[in-house]
Amino acid sequence: MVARSLLLLSSLISAGWSCAPVALPPIDSSKSFQVGADEKKLWDQSEIFRQRLEKAGLAYEDPELEQYLNSVAARLLGGRLQGTNLAPKVKVVKDPFLSAFTFADGSIYFHTGLLARMENEAQLATIMGHELAHFLHRDSMRELRHKESRRASARVLQGVLILTALGMFADTASDAWVKTAVEGYSKEIEAEADKAGIRAMVESGYDPGEVLPAFTVLKTDWNEAKVKEPYFYGSIALLQERIDNNSQLVSGEYQRQVNEPGRRVNAEEYTARIHRLLLDNAVLDLEVGRLRLAESSIAKHLATDPQSPQGHFLMGEFYRRSGNNEEAVKAYARAVAFDAQYADAHRELGLMYRAMARPADARAEFEKYLVLRPKAVDAPIIERYVAEPGPQ
Repeated sequence: MVARSLLLLSSLISAGWSCAPVALPPIDSSKSFQVGADEKKLWDQSEIFRQRLEKAGLAYEDPELEQYLNSVAARLLGGRLQGTNLAPKVKVVKDPFLSAFTFADGSIYFHTGLLARMENEAQLATIMGHELAHFLHRDSMRELRHKESRRASARVLQGVLILTALGMFADTASDAWVKTAVEGYSKEIEAEADKAGIRAMVESGYDPGEVLPAFTVLKTDWNEAKVKEPYFYGSIALLQERIDNNSQLVSGEYQRQVNEPGRRVNAEEYTARIHRLLLDNAVLDLEVGRLRLAESSIAKHLATDPQSPQGHFLMGEFYRRSGNNEEAVKAYARAVAFDAQYADAHRELGLMYRAMARPADARAEFEKYLVLRPKAVDAPIIERYVAEPGPQ
């Protein structure tokens, strides 16, 4: 699987500087906007990243989901970019960790892990509005022009370094691709983006009452996770700081709009849009040992599709890896009950029955698996299991 070839997907949301950022006019349809040579270089490197992402197989392919995400971005923007020939493009990255980041050219990337944790469109709009603000305020360029050293140029880009076993993303072409992750912009820039993001979501009709839940649902179970979150949204300390900042905004100027009748939340459509992603991301969480997060995504999927064979199969995987064999068997059995052609579920059932000293049941499941997958890589092994003598 892709996750096994992924050694690191590090989101460079930006570098944090102690000094005030450089002032630049924001991108706005009411003003003349021109890209300078140094900013054009950042835009070009954004395209290089996109190509490398796709070449590595890390782009999450779901055209309908992508169209939906871009529609939310367009709703938040309103007519701000009308006449500029600019339009941010939202993409999804196969990565279970919690991150979203924006390039200088307006390319916005959401990790599958972050989308899986959101509960509704208003929460999505909270994060999307913040990322759009980074683009509109030209925050990458502001940081870059604030630092003259080569080291600053390398750290400032909002980007991602992808390393594979082949080392195809070694930093040979540009200082933009660095080998360490950094955690967020300066406090001044983050505060600006928070304020602009909430203003955009409120003006677009969303319920600001979902701003704080958008961040609190991102808190991970640190006692359970075997792999700690390397990204901004997975840092408890930084996340709490964002929660405190946004709490002041919501309880202040936007208190009247909280839970105001007619405000957009749109939970059902959001859940429907990420229906497949929930399971795909659960697979990634299972592979890195984040069992409870995987269970949460699978349960959310099954809540809307209780007869999902893959959902029940992955719940079986959760139980098996958690050491609950009895529940694993039940889940695998539900998977084949809803889809008798589900070969992997038959194999796992056979392996579970074999471990539980139920040879007849194991043999029956193994035989079904071989009928469905006669040329499977593990077919010779399964055939030996079928040939094992039963109890005397």
